Amino acid sequence: MQSMLGNDVVLTDGRTGKIILILAHDPLRPLVNIGEDFVDLSRHRDLGIVRVIPQ
Repeated sequence: MQSMLGNDVVLTDGRTGKIILILAHDPLRPLVNIGEDFVDLSRHRDLGIVRVIPQ
C-alpha cells in the first residue's frame, strides 16, 4: 500500500489530489493533499477515490 504514496487521485467530488500519507488504521482511506488543503478520507466518509493516476 505504501507504493501508492505520491500518486495523484481523483475523488468522488471531482477534485484531484495527491496521496501523502497511508493511515495504518484505515489504509484504503489515505490523507490526500488538494492544493493547500489536506483531506483525511478516513474522517470524510462521504468522499472516496474514484481513480488513481500512476506516477
